[in-house]
Amino acid sequence: MCVCVQVSRKVWLGNWNPSKDREPDKKDEQAFKEFLCTKYERRQWYKSLAEVRREEESNKAPPPSAKSEVKIQPPPGSRVSIGILASQSTSKLYM
Repeated sequence: MCVCVQVSRKVWLGNWNPSKDREPDKKDEQAFKEFLCTKYERRQWYKSLAEVRREEESNKAPPPSAKSEVKIQPPPGSRVSIGILASQSTSKLYM
């Protein structure tokens, strides 16, 4: 489905509950006209474009957090055990 059609559907049927408000059979002209009137003239299920965009932004997955890597290196000539270095950081150790 085209993006513009999806956005339009989210705007005009944004507050529509398919289990409560069923779309009528297109063969039943009177019921379908009533549905279109309710949808476009009465704006019963209308949701503003700004609200649709806000919802889409809030539904996006948050960007992956930047993982900080701690580089712990003992001073030259010192004798530090790896166990002590590992207890100081939960990140990767570089030696």
